[in-house]
Amino acid sequence: MIKNTVNHFYFLFLVMICFAVLPIETSAQDIAGNMQNVPEYQNQAEYYLQIDRLLMYRTGKSNIDSLYKGNGARMKYLTACINTMMANPEYEISHIQIVGSASPDGSIEKNRRLAWMRATNLADYLISYTGLSSDKIEAVSLGVDWSGLVKMVEKSSIFPGKMGVLSIIMTGSVNDDETLKKNLMLYENGVPWKYMYDKFFPSLKSIHKIIIGYKRDGTDSTLVTKMRIAGAKLGITLKSMRGNGFVKQHGVSSTSKQDTAVDSLTGSADSLSRQADMLLRSGNAMSQSGDTLSRLKIESSDTASAIKAASTKCYPFVGLKTDLVLWGGAMPGFKIGTWTPNLSAELFIGRRWSIQLGWAASSWNSFTGEKKLFAVCGGDIEPRIWIRGDRLFRGLYFGLFGTIGDFDIQKGVSSIGLPAGNTGIYYTGGASAGWSQSLGRHFCVDFTLRGGYCYSYNELYEIENGRFYYINAQKSGKFLPQVRFQLVYRFGTIR
Repeated sequence: MIKNTVNHFYFLFLVMICFAVLPIETSAQDIAGNMQNVPEYQNQAEYYLQIDRLLMYRTGKSNIDSLYKGNGARMKYLTACINTMMANPEYEISHIQIVGSASPDGSIEKNRRLAWMRATNLADYLISYTGLSSDKIEAVSLGVDWSGLVKMVEKSSIFPGKMGVLSIIMTGSVNDDETLKKNLMLYENGVPWKYMYDKFFPSLKSIHKIIIGYKRDGTDSTLVTKMRIAGAKLGITLKSMRGNGFVKQHGVSSTSKQDTAVDSLTGSADSLSRQADMLLRSGNAMSQSGDTLSRLKIESSDTASAIKAASTKCYPFVGLKTDLVLWGGAMPGFKIGTWTPNLSAELFIGRRWSIQLGWAASSWNSFTGEKKLFAVCGGDIEPRIWIRGDRLFRGLYFGLFGTIGDFDIQKGVSSIGLPAGNTGIYYTGGASAGWSQSLGRHFCVDFTLRGGYCYSYNELYEIENGRFYYINAQKSGKFLPQVRFQLVYRFGTIR
């Protein structure tokens, strides 16, 4: 009996020692950090850089506003860092993870999506303006940034109801953010909630963190030191560490943050040891170089307006277009006909596929020679694959096309000197390649080169006194090149 009592006191003593050794801030941050369900990613990066809260957002917005809270200069800094690393043969970026976050105000489900859209928009921007391939960048939604809120509450010395708010967050349900939010709003008649809304929430609407994993040849860390010094001038803290892959972040399946706190104590000593080791390595890599951001190679757009325009883009789902070449009377095979009204619709599928359906028709006199009828109509289909695969459907594309239609063309005279013409049907199939150039959020132009084989069945006739007389029928086939220059308006999601 005495032995068991001694053991219980010994166990209680060890637990108290653990609480005494661990700083309150560290334990609370770990607890709140575990509340988030961020997917785990692991690769073979030898080093990684981390930037916290690089960009800030207005309430309910996911586009990058370069005029808001210094976002313009911060975007230039991030783009410069990535482009400089990519241009340096000693550095190889293996993966970039972008984690978006939101504040507790508003719908929890909406906040999760908003955080994801913030991360996705930044990822799309980096793909477009650094040449980074899409398979090396990952967008993650942190949802509501409870860990950031806990940190701010702990650091505040004048926060009303500080201990009560921390208690509500620590003991709330991991899987019920709505109840947690409601309890915070009701606590002390909403006074702490109003204070957090005004002072803390704006900083939670952010890119929570960006982690750049990379490999490096040699031991020279001068480039990272320059990046750190340049970032410090903008108020950006660049953390550099060495390790086997990214820091893992795990979601929890338990229903209580209190349970999570108890579980975290068992590995606290090892965790602190690893953190201290990484910080020592980071400190050894720093030097006192005086180089600034101006020495970094910037290959992207330099202006705030370009950053803002690029970050609010249209992700299309359908486009309407018309071919200006056909309106000008230029037919396949570079023959001159007459002005030909036409309209096409393009449906965008996934990240890099689309299919275009079009129709054209004319029934007027030809532009050339005597004023004779040039009537033609046809429909075409053209599936395309877009090389960039970024869901913006811009740049280079390749496709296959098929066309079917009929015609009635009157020109020349028959062997006996009577007006003559030919009518029939045609089929064309071939391949295409082109480039789509953006003119704004919704407008763009498509320049397409087509080449294919055209088969036609013709019935020749002559005209006498207003009557049409059949002469004979012919079948023919030949290769026809074609140029298309289409003006396009796209409907889609702006973000």
